[in-house]
Amino acid sequence: MLRQILLATIICFSLSSAGVAANTVEEMFHENFLTQYTGGRCFQNSLNFARAVESEFSAAESLTLVSLKNVGFSTFGMINAEKTRGSRFEKLSVEESNWYHHVFIMDEKGYVYDFDFGIEPNVIHISEYLEDMYLNEPECTKKGFSGRFCGGRKSKLTEYEFTAVNAKIALQGKDKPEVKVYMQAIVDDWQVLLSGNL
Repeated sequence: MLRQILLATIICFSLSSAGVAANTVEEMFHENFLTQYTGGRCFQNSLNFARAVESEFSAAESLTLVSLKNVGFSTFGMINAEKTRGSRFEKLSVEESNWYHHVFIMDEKGYVYDFDFGIEPNVIHISEYLEDMYLNEPECTKKGFSGRFCGGRKSKLTEYEFTAVNAKIALQGKDKPEVKVYMQAIVDDWQVLLSGNL
């Protein structure tokens, strides 16, 4: 069994190092998650990924560039995220991250490609992503816990504003039709983010 695993690993490594192109957008994300990542540059990471998808598959129009910010007062207007990469990127952050804004890619089926979500390339549905990355605050529910900022589910649902634009339009740098909604609307119906893909 160990020999089979080792052989499979060698074959995968050989194929990837030989420059074999990805067959799907998800495979491309897996290939680029560590090799094409720059910490603190979520917009650029997302735009570069959309550009790679357009170059390889001519399919950027099937992607949505999603950005979010906290327009309320919770955590001083910072975005409070739970399952982010740590500062050295090889492990999860010990504490939640607080960002001024965040940007990620979503496809037409609602799957998220976020270079800052976890330490492994995870492509998950937006509904699960929102829960894991923002809404679930496990440390904040511990009895006697203090020392961290906790945005709180209610605040995040009503104060986190999402802007969505078709990735192909974003790559062209033209004036773009955008959709602006709060997280509650996305939790109720994630497809509202796709209405900018006209």
